[in-house]
Amino acid sequence: VIVRNINSFLVLAIRSLNLEDFAKLDDYTLNPILQDVYPCVAETVAMVRVLLRSEPIEYNISYDPFHDVRKFDYSALQEVLVILLLNAAKYSRSSFPVRLSHPAPGVLQLKNLGIGVPPAEEEAIFERARQGSNVTSDMALQFESRSGHKGLGLYISRRIMEKAKGSLTLVQPGKAVTSQDLLSASLGHYSPRELDSLYTVFEVRFKS
Repeated sequence: VIVRNINSFLVLAIRSLNLEDFAKLDDYTLNPILQDVYPCVAETVAMVRVLLRSEPIEYNISYDPFHDVRKFDYSALQEVLVILLLNAAKYSRSSFPVRLSHPAPGVLQLKNLGIGVPPAEEEAIFERARQGSNVTSDMALQFESRSGHKGLGLYISRRIMEKAKGSLTLVQPGKAVTSQDLLSASLGHYSPRELDSLYTVFEVRFKS
């Protein structure tokens, strides 16, 4: 699990939104324009790859990139994706990539193998200043010391998507992946369905 650099990048993402004062979320103005989603996805992933050169990020887009034109705020979506990608990488097992995919029109999914989300905490992790109960102090310490906050990323990302009349949800909590799980997966001992069930999956949906 990588922590030090990712935490500083998360802080920069939050500060770039100027949302350290929670009240400013209510005043955050979106400027949606009809445009293709894919350039935003590609540029964001390229930027995050530069930030995480030692952690390759794989994203699979299963539809023609010219067919998913949506009315959205480019900068706002980029902020959401940066936070989600860095947050996922922060809690991922480094031997498996974070996956950003486009399974259907108007839908983006972010998948990672990592610590998972504890049962009954699927909604709590989106609350202000909340983290999963399985987040250890060494994972959180660097972020808290640099920002003075914890548990902001998902809260901010969901609020932005709500302002855009879209949504951000956890569609699969995944599980805490062990070294044995990684070995079994690499040796092909899991069926595709069994392997897929290990992933934590967040879903971004655009306004219909």
